[in-house]
Amino acid sequence: MRLEKYSLDSTSWTANCWFKWASRILNNSLCGLVAGVLGISLAYGQQPTTDSATVDTNARYVQGVGPGYRPSVGTGAAPTLNIGAGTAFCNGTLIEYSGTPPLTLAPGTPTTPLRNYIYLDPTANCAPTSNITGFSPGHIPIATADTNDTTIIPGTLKDVRNWFHATLPNIHYADAFPGANAGEKIKNCINALPSTGGICDARGFEGTQTLAVDPTLMVGTATKPVTLLLGAVTFTTTKPITLAKGSQIIGLGKATVISSGIKSASCSLTSSACATIIVASERVVLRDFKLVYAETPGTCETGSTACSIGLDIGVGPSGTVGHHIAVRNVEVTRPDGVGGTTPGFSIGLRVQNTFYGGFHDLDVHTNNDYNLLVTNTAISNDFVNFRSRGTRMISRAIR
Repeated sequence: MRLEKYSLDSTSWTANCWFKWASRILNNSLCGLVAGVLGISLAYGQQPTTDSATVDTNARYVQGVGPGYRPSVGTGAAPTLNIGAGTAFCNGTLIEYSGTPPLTLAPGTPTTPLRNYIYLDPTANCAPTSNITGFSPGHIPIATADTNDTTIIPGTLKDVRNWFHATLPNIHYADAFPGANAGEKIKNCINALPSTGGICDARGFEGTQTLAVDPTLMVGTATKPVTLLLGAVTFTTTKPITLAKGSQIIGLGKATVISSGIKSASCSLTSSACATIIVASERVVLRDFKLVYAETPGTCETGSTACSIGLDIGVGPSGTVGHHIAVRNVEVTRPDGVGGTTPGFSIGLRVQNTFYGGFHDLDVHTNNDYNLLVTNTAISNDFVNFRSRGTRMISRAIR
């Protein structure tokens, strides 16, 4: 019995020892595992970081790379900003800046700070400059800073440099430009394009917009061809649109509507004072839009009533010609929903002083005097798929 009891006690004692030993190992292992996890989570990353940058920046502490033009507070009796040396693409040309002299900012007062916006100006060879109104499309932003009468207020200098260019130098978006109406925005968009021309994309507008540019919305110049892209918008205008050499207006089909209220009692069959879209040059393209007349109908046969012309091609004195003009998929008529005998323009399309013009897939209808008026100074032009209809309409006339 003693031997048996001793044997049982011995077995129990042995099992108990094994249990305690295993528990100790398990506890140590768990502690090691937890410590390891905590150690990893508390360890610093390999990339140096800082929570106390002297200048609030989005570039200085990113992978050790900065875009140049680093701003810092200057010294002197007036608020000044030091701008470091840098390089930038300015209208497609690489520009180098030496970093001098310091830029003088607009001062505030001891009680009223003034926010300054510092940027590279593409219209001035990307020289650093500043204003107090804000960044505009085309500006290359550098920093913002608040000033009093003598210095930049500590803690207000903010570095806003970035690695991204807002637009390609020859493609601008009209809705991003300042202006009282869509016409002014488009004008500013076109003016901001480089001297070699480019694209003004106005497809960002919505709803009904106004093209009010006095005396005319000029699309391009003789040496600066511009392509104006229009979206699914109705543009109302009381001022003409003039296309220069090599320029284009391209819409989105009949969803792009130009609604005109241009008329003149002094206009005539040979005058362009009452035309909505004027083409006075060569190699111009008009494509994919609808042009409607939304004013009181009149005639161009006499000067006593309002005369209106939709498209006026080859405008100019005798001897001034336009050639290689392309007009495609364009409708010239009255507004939708106007029924009965109410006409559109006095003259839908007038072609004069023009040769080698291509007029394809046009629907010029329900205009008052002429849907199409071709003068005796227009020669060698092609009219393909030209549709015309309406009461008392003369589809084609030689004058």
